[in-house]
Amino acid sequence: MDSLAPTLVKELVGDSPDETGMALARDCMASVPEATYRATMLALMGFDQRDALKNIAVPTLVLSGSKDKNAPAPMMARMATYIPLAKYVELNAGHLVNLERPAAFNAALDQFLKGQVAAKQVTA
Repeated sequence: MDSLAPTLVKELVGDSPDETGMALARDCMASVPEATYRATMLALMGFDQRDALKNIAVPTLVLSGSKDKNAPAPMMARMATYIPLAKYVELNAGHLVNLERPAAFNAALDQFLKGQVAAKQVTA
């Protein structure tokens, strides 16, 4: 995995990602045992929980990257419509949004969480 990590990470990200985040992503990918990576890929092939989305009963932030090829933004936006309390946010990034655009990711998450706190204060 150590030799594959740079290529795998590069395929997951969009344009001009944060270099610190990319180094972390490469290090993490390099440390995954090969057998674990293979098992994960096999598990993902048959994973389909779309019918369960309507049962998510908590506020949910669905955050996607506009350059994500693994979980494309239009698919994620549509997924958010099936979750009753979902908010959808799209950032200019690939699949590793939190590592590619950490400031934008943190801002989106912060805004979502502050919105949840404000909503609870209004209903309390």
